[in-house]
Amino acid sequence: MSVIQYLSVAAALLLTLAVPGASYALEAAPAAAEKDLRLEVLHGTIQPGSILKLSLTGPPGTNAAMSFQGSSRFFTGRGGDDPLVLFFGLGWDARPGIYHVGIDVAMPDGSMKRLSFTLPIAERNFPRQSITVKDIFITAPPESVQRIADETVLLHRIFNASSAELYGKRSFILPLSGKVSNNFGEWRIFNGTKNSRHRGIDIACPVGTPVRASNDGRIVIARDLYYSGKTVIIDHGLGLFTFYCHFSQLNAAEGQFVSSGEIIGLAGATGRVTGPHLHWGAFLGNLPVDPLSLLEMR
Repeated sequence: MSVIQYLSVAAALLLTLAVPGASYALEAAPAAAEKDLRLEVLHGTIQPGSILKLSLTGPPGTNAAMSFQGSSRFFTGRGGDDPLVLFFGLGWDARPGIYHVGIDVAMPDGSMKRLSFTLPIAERNFPRQSITVKDIFITAPPESVQRIADETVLLHRIFNASSAELYGKRSFILPLSGKVSNNFGEWRIFNGTKNSRHRGIDIACPVGTPVRASNDGRIVIARDLYYSGKTVIIDHGLGLFTFYCHFSQLNAAEGQFVSSGEIIGLAGATGRVTGPHLHWGAFLGNLPVDPLSLLEMR
């Protein structure tokens, strides 16, 4: 079940967050109480691979930055009727514990405000799977090496060129109905030697099943890639992307804007796969995050 935490800075509310195996508090520091600021944090279970959405409401002209473990991340928006928004992702190597998060707010009159809350990160154990496959699935032929290198550069560039406008303002949805394998971050050992991490989840489905956009956004990739086959990547803005792989048919074009629920292709088994399914992933910049956590940001 998703959890929505409302941090009302005006009242300096103390709210309880349920985390498996423990109970913590997510709170706004009393010293940060200001009547004209309100911070909302949307998330589910906070654990490695999770993504959170922070929304700060303040007067027009407000700017803000979040500081976490020595690095800063900037909110986007203008304030007033346009809340400042920041997506914040936890890598699969995030360590469990209770962390301090600070938000520095520059007010329109030039004054600075400081908000803060504690962030409890729960422990998460990722599964391991040993898989035996034909060598072609783990060792690329010489004639494909340059193609793979070019596609790696392309994806890196795409994930670093997100829109500064938030397109995906609705709740995220599953792209299709089917048996979901909750295998984000799974360690995979191929033929007893090669290790990799699974950067998404798999949804079982027959070839030809319609696949829908999980939220509004702009298509930035709609083409065949060596490993993922016929692939669609949607930029939802502010660094957040969703990734759909192994289509049998693409129904979207690069540069096209799509709405949540719009069909973007038909599921298949293209690329380096052993059977038909949809691989669904999410990236915050180049950081892979668990796409199922998007469904909990309500």
